Amino acid sequence: MKFNIQRNELIRAINMVVRAVSTKTSMEILKGILFELDNNTLTLTTNNLQMSIQTTLPCQIYETGKFIIDAKMINDIVRKLEEDTIHFSIVETTDLIEVRCKNSKFNIKYVKYEDFPMPSYIDENSFVKIDAQKLKNQILKTGYAISGNNPNPIYQSHFMKIDYGKINMFSIDGFRIVIMNQDYDDMSYDDKRFILQGQSMIEISKIIEDKDEFIKFGYDDRHICFMTENTIITTNLVTGKFLETSDFLPKESDFKSIAKIKLSDFKSAVERVALMSSNKLIKFSTKDFLMNIESRNDAVGDAKEIVDINLEGSDFEIAFNGDFILDAIRYIDEEYININIVDSLSPCVITPENNKNYQNVVLPVRMR
Repeated sequence: MKFNIQRNELIRAINMVVRAVSTKTSMEILKGILFELDNNTLTLTTNNLQMSIQTTLPCQIYETGKFIIDAKMINDIVRKLEEDTIHFSIVETTDLIEVRCKNSKFNIKYVKYEDFPMPSYIDENSFVKIDAQKLKNQILKTGYAISGNNPNPIYQSHFMKIDYGKINMFSIDGFRIVIMNQDYDDMSYDDKRFILQGQSMIEISKIIEDKDEFIKFGYDDRHICFMTENTIITTNLVTGKFLETSDFLPKESDFKSIAKIKLSDFKSAVERVALMSSNKLIKFSTKDFLMNIESRNDAVGDAKEIVDINLEGSDFEIAFNGDFILDAIRYIDEEYININIVDSLSPCVITPENNKNYQNVVLPVRMR
């Protein structure tokens, strides 16, 4: 096996596939990148048994073949090489790959490829094409409520429901739920439900580049697959009961208070008050079209901010984890938000003023 490739192109491809390299495994083969050489194309593949990534790029091939190199090792080496052509070749009668670039030379052990778990194949004829940037935006805006430490797989999942040209996507971690509905043109799937691995979906959003106009996706009974121009991501589906957002969302008729607030003023006030909270607890109360935002730290002192609001309904008093409130408004890009309150013990719904398709639901904290 022998080929040449530009360093920067190889770095880009490695950066793409290392997201599916397993770092916590005793199986050495899962820590590697599979290199496949054929028809002047280099294909890199990684697989952690939950998600696989495969990307292709052009290169100058003199001898075709396949081999596996430790992902961390080749990534570290290529990053340190000068910006020039990198030459790869098998060292005859050894298990070494020679890597040369200008005055640098490395001999790296490779692994036989026969036992590498290849990605599951899904017939491309069943794929649909949707707007890549819309999908990326939707994943990012709903991904913050994926739990990073709750062992319940439901709290580590991304839920995706397709219904006649619209994708409803949401995640839940037991304390909050974030929901976003998005219309897509030419969506041919109707009434499909998927429970997806949350972390895999976040990695997919990172793989979608700004230049990508469309992304294709398809599925089988156990997997869902996303495909850009040069990259294929396949991830396992999560087994379990699909949740319905209606089970968690208060009805509009239940809201006793709706506070309209300028987002920038509200965000700044919460960030400042949060500095004085030892347990992240922040209290919100309204009176005379003003919102009081307060926190206390018995060891240091307290903080209070006042923000102008437009209030429909009755005054309220409620407390939240300040981090959860800041997360809920992080991806809102309108000037004003609506905070919809039922009572001090019921979930609160935060939405952009003009977009009820993006709902951020936060459970309150009981005040003492």
